[in-house]
Amino acid sequence: MNSPAERVENKFCVISNEHGPFHCENHCSDIFGDVFEKNRSFFRNAALLAGLELGLFPCLTHPMTCEELSFTILGSHSRRLRALLDALVIEGYLHRQDGFNYGIAHVPDSKPALPKSGWGRLAEVILTNEPLQDMDGAGDAMEMQARLHFHLFETGYPAAQWLWERAGIPSGHLLDVGSGAGAYAAAFLDRYEAGAATLVDRCHVLELARKRLRRYAKRVRFQRRDAFEKKEGRYDVALLANLLHLYGPQECEELIAAAASALRPGGRLLVKDVWINQDRTAPPVAVYFALNMALYTQAGDVYTKDEVCGWIRAAGLRDLHTVNDSRSLVIIASKR
Repeated sequence: MNSPAERVENKFCVISNEHGPFHCENHCSDIFGDVFEKNRSFFRNAALLAGLELGLFPCLTHPMTCEELSFTILGSHSRRLRALLDALVIEGYLHRQDGFNYGIAHVPDSKPALPKSGWGRLAEVILTNEPLQDMDGAGDAMEMQARLHFHLFETGYPAAQWLWERAGIPSGHLLDVGSGAGAYAAAFLDRYEAGAATLVDRCHVLELARKRLRRYAKRVRFQRRDAFEKKEGRYDVALLANLLHLYGPQECEELIAAAASALRPGGRLLVKDVWINQDRTAPPVAVYFALNMALYTQAGDVYTKDEVCGWIRAAGLRDLHTVNDSRSLVIIASKR
């Protein structure tokens, strides 16, 4: 029988190891939150173990910035190390001075034991600056993806209803970028009987979406194309739901610019993703989700409202309106 740590890791590796261009439907962060809340000690131990294996505590004889620590330990800058430092701050092992300098708050008196897989390899990922790509015990990848997407559709549909109820937009044609199995498109089409939707994702994911959206056949289209490609504007609404956290800042800016280009004049862009506060100290699930992105993606991260709003404004959109809940940041903007 697997140990408790292995059971947590196996439960989540199926979700977190999928990180292609549109690796999973729009609610992996919500699922991570459910796992995190029930197994916080596992993730805390994983962060602490990585800090000990990297030799963080002996290095901090005096306060240092993340950049100074990165060059001391790794010889180069690392956004992965910053994600680990943020987690150790909220767990009380480190503290930050003036928002930049990290110092020791509490020296651990023991070293956690974790399997050398998944989160147990966090220190290795930070040292090599290469994300994990294996599918530890995931079985058949395509079958696993189908099960995951269908599960995400069921669990994500209520979140999609919540979004469209609060978006305050008129009916129209929705462009759902990175749509997954189509939970957000389904909720949109249910709310707006005269609406239509175009889903953009990978080919095999769109096949799953076709099955889920069969009853909307006359109002839905499917496009297998590069989401970074700019298209001539004709959509009333463009949606990027829980997609930005898979990418680095430059790619996020490009994704938003491409989505904005697809809008007709007066069209609306909706961005929904994980919410994190400005100094990256809350909520804890977002801090650890950023660390999860450091572990399993090439450049993914959790971004603040100011960062996302900056990319939206750079795309020429205006009238930004933000909506927060306990986990999600929703930003709505209009095309000139």
